[in-house]
Amino acid sequence: YVPHGSDATGGEAWRVPVCARWEAAGTSREACALLEGPEGALDLGPTCPAWVMPHAGGASYHRWTLAPPDLARLRSAGLAHLSTLEKISLVRNLRAAQQSGAMPWVDAMEAITALASDPDPDAALEPAAILARLHDRFVPQAARPAVTALARRLYGPVFARLGWEKKPGETLATRRLREATIELLALTGGDGAVRTEAARRGRALVGLDGKPPRPDAVDPGLAQVALAAAVREGGASAFDALVSKLGTVEDPALREKIVAALGLQIDRELAARAARLWQGREVKPHEYRHLFGELSTLAAGREAMLAEVERDLEGLGRALPGGSLAFLPALFAGGCEVAFADAVRAALEPHLPAHPEMRRMLAQALEQIRICAAEREEHRFEAGVWFARAARAPRAR
Repeated sequence: YVPHGSDATGGEAWRVPVCARWEAAGTSREACALLEGPEGALDLGPTCPAWVMPHAGGASYHRWTLAPPDLARLRSAGLAHLSTLEKISLVRNLRAAQQSGAMPWVDAMEAITALASDPDPDAALEPAAILARLHDRFVPQAARPAVTALARRLYGPVFARLGWEKKPGETLATRRLREATIELLALTGGDGAVRTEAARRGRALVGLDGKPPRPDAVDPGLAQVALAAAVREGGASAFDALVSKLGTVEDPALREKIVAALGLQIDRELAARAARLWQGREVKPHEYRHLFGELSTLAAGREAMLAEVERDLEGLGRALPGGSLAFLPALFAGGCEVAFADAVRAALEPHLPAHPEMRRMLAQALEQIRICAAEREEHRFEAGVWFARAARAPRAR
């Protein structure tokens, strides 16, 4: 399971406890074994199982995959019987198998996206996060419309079911799914109606619409998305207006949402302006982590932060909490191009003698960029074809 692009060699021997769950003769059963060599066996009894889940309870730390026929049986007959942690294990192990080549990229993606319509909100949340990351990091600019179309096809029905407002007795997992769905549709999925409504609520929240601020305009969990949508719709004037609000807003939670929203910009000029906010007085030092954290999630923000490093690394280091640059390289780990890895190395390596605390995090960030770049190079053609086809498929009902 070493992913493409990693320098790790693999081959180490591990003692791994493995517990599987399966259904045979209408009964759910479970058994465990300790894998101590390259191969091992787990006795499932005399009856051929209807399905097998090789990670019972999602409780162990091993990676797993299934042959295509067994995966198909798990999806068709076993999915409804899996716990939340087992469904999450399914998605994350499919993604690991995809990145390492242990499973065909398209087969894994088919199974991952099928969970978007799962009634378990925690399970349905997983594909949304993967689609957002693939859109920004993995898919070339020309292919992104297919990813946004797929996001709308998969999560449009989820939004139609959940809406904007919390319902009595709603679970935390359902609230998290609503927040992730609206963020995906408004900021990644290109759903014009959702983004327009998000922007309207964001403007009303802080009074960018010329009216008194309305704290009840949007749920606090959606405030960051709504404010980011307001800036994306309003452009530079909305960006400046939101920055000016930092001079009057005292509520710490709302300030964090405003600062984070300023960093969630795809426009390169606005991202550059957001990255320069650490030089002024609008953003307080303890709020930089919200600003830098969101800048690091988008390509425009990572490029803007790299420009700040090249311009004044020492000043940036003094501005960071604790005055430490140790975690600065992590801001660039979301990149997905070899050229970007080279640019990060060129910007930071000369400073390692003076700041050796960056060395380990820089090595990890560069490896993550190489892994993403290697996967994109390996699968870019089939991924482009699959996204285009999946986006046109009939909407699930």
